[in-house]
Amino acid sequence: MKISVECTFLDISASALAGMLLGGLFGYAAGHFAPEVFILEWKSKPNDQMGTAVLLGAFGGVMCGGFLGVFAIMASLAWQWLLLNN
Repeated sequence: MKISVECTFLDISASALAGMLLGGLFGYAAGHFAPEVFILEWKSKPNDQMGTAVLLGAFGGVMCGGFLGVFAIMASLAWQWLLLNN
């Protein structure tokens, strides 16, 4: 099975978007249960803890989801390479 550029782009984009959604939901829950964790001390004015929690969760989710999509493509390529060389 050949992996196309479009399929690769869609797989990685979909995994990054799913990670963003799950990370944002996790950040929302974390900001709801422990808002004092997300107070930024280095700012001169107070910040919105819930917004900070959702933003950090969504950013982490995009990174983890994108890396997971890249790993899935690399694992698929390695599996195909192993099957072709045997």
